[in-house]
Amino acid sequence: MTDTEGSLRATEAELFPRPSPELPSPTVFRAEYLIPNRPGCFAVSNEVMGLSEEFAEDPVGWMMAHFGDRKIPISRKVLAEQECKEDTLKHWYEILRHHEWYLKDWNFQSECEGLGIEPPYKCPEQFADDWLNPYWHSIQPKGGKDYRFMYWGSKGSTTPNHFDVMMSHSWTYNVTGRKLWYFGARENDKQLSIEFEQGPGEVVFVPSGWAHSVVNLDEDTISVNHNWFCGPNVRRVYAAFETDVAEVLRNLDGFGVKREPDTQWYDEHVQLILKGNDSMDMAMLADCILMGVEKLQDEQDFGDGWVEYSLAQATSVLQDILSKYRSVLKKAVVGKIEGLTSTDGSCIICSLIAVYIKEAAPVWVIVLISVGVAWLALGVAFKFVFSVRDPQCRRLQSVVVKESPSSARRDLTNSSVISVITSRISAELLLDQPINADSLGRCALFNPYFYQRSTAMDRLHISFAKAVTLLVLWLILIVTLGVVALVCAFIYHLSGIVVGSLIIVGGLIAVLGLVARRWIVVERDIKISEYYGKEDEGDDVKPRPAESIVTAV
Repeated sequence: MTDTEGSLRATEAELFPRPSPELPSPTVFRAEYLIPNRPGCFAVSNEVMGLSEEFAEDPVGWMMAHFGDRKIPISRKVLAEQECKEDTLKHWYEILRHHEWYLKDWNFQSECEGLGIEPPYKCPEQFADDWLNPYWHSIQPKGGKDYRFMYWGSKGSTTPNHFDVMMSHSWTYNVTGRKLWYFGARENDKQLSIEFEQGPGEVVFVPSGWAHSVVNLDEDTISVNHNWFCGPNVRRVYAAFETDVAEVLRNLDGFGVKREPDTQWYDEHVQLILKGNDSMDMAMLADCILMGVEKLQDEQDFGDGWVEYSLAQATSVLQDILSKYRSVLKKAVVGKIEGLTSTDGSCIICSLIAVYIKEAAPVWVIVLISVGVAWLALGVAFKFVFSVRDPQCRRLQSVVVKESPSSARRDLTNSSVISVITSRISAELLLDQPINADSLGRCALFNPYFYQRSTAMDRLHISFAKAVTLLVLWLILIVTLGVVALVCAFIYHLSGIVVGSLIIVGGLIAVLGLVARRWIVVERDIKISEYYGKEDEGDDVKPRPAESIVTAV
């Protein structure tokens, strides 16, 4: 045995010890296999795989009962090429599988979901941080193609040496039968590869960028396989797309298609060819990664920095995509990436909400400016209302107290005019019911005397305070509705138009509510004032009719 072969055998024993260890916990698997990009073969129980009893006991019978008449993809090697076609599962199983036809790349789980059949297995939690397949499910109807496959081959059927699609990770679980794996092997140089055997009930993790080939060792070797990517290998996935883009550019250059000053059409055609080759272009890849970022927000905290690590990897790749392929990205995608990459990942939720605010333009401009103006106006108004007491307040108080009806005079003796007026405004606008109806009635009766004895500037000050209070109340409602709309947008992925519509409609409802409430308050004040008007008819100053009181207010 050469030194090279001896080193390979030592590596083989280290990576794939026999018997296979149990599949580690998600935290350990992430730290020791996913992030280091290290392969492994593990024993997995039926419970962890979520196998149904019928499927675990008789997988062939279960398949025939549910899919015997369904079309399945099969292939065989003819010289150096792969011949592919479709046939029914039953016909293939009875006849063609004995002629080297191999059932492979069948979107089994997706087809189960499309037919309303409960899939007979589930993805283990260790491999569940999948950004690829949920994205495909979001852009096509249920039952469409994705990257979750079934393989079913007879003894001797093979999968040639290859890298997994898009440099993704993959995991393969053997339901029945055995497989012989070769890692890092050239097609006809098996002795220079890492070699190990996978038995039934075992799962193999193939990391991103590891070349491998497989030979089925038993007559009925059934396995399920998922390709996926997430934070640790998203950089490799992007590098694979970059390599394919470079290949497309070389081919176009070979055909004499040159890049011109106006490159929009050129870039779009490059992406069109890329999509034809890889089923995804850069815009779709960016969408897929962004969906993965959103998925991370629901990730439970394992205390191992997984979310932060994955966000950092995703952010780095998205920055590169934005810098090189901005012209082929949708505006919404550009906005989301800019909102994400403008932070260090520590405030990802805030950045995503900021993206939705941007999508709701120009409504967000109005809301933000209104909030700023409201706070400024509120500060000025309160400072003026509660600070301007001498000499104006004392002058008005002395005049009004002397000439007010006795019932109103009792309320005013120990309080300033401004305090009474502002308390009335607060009660009128911010409370459903006055704290003291008796006091509110006297304030309503008092208002006409205040208007009679005060100057135009005095009345302007009070009107200004009322207007500011109304504005602030309206803005509070608008901002509240806006926050609710943005939270809904974040959770349910609403568009900017929907968010803006929610804010606008909510604002109109708030205005109608204030108008209706003002009408109710006026009607209440009329009745209260009429009552106190009758009570104080014996005073030396006769009160105005109720209508005049309301007009003055």
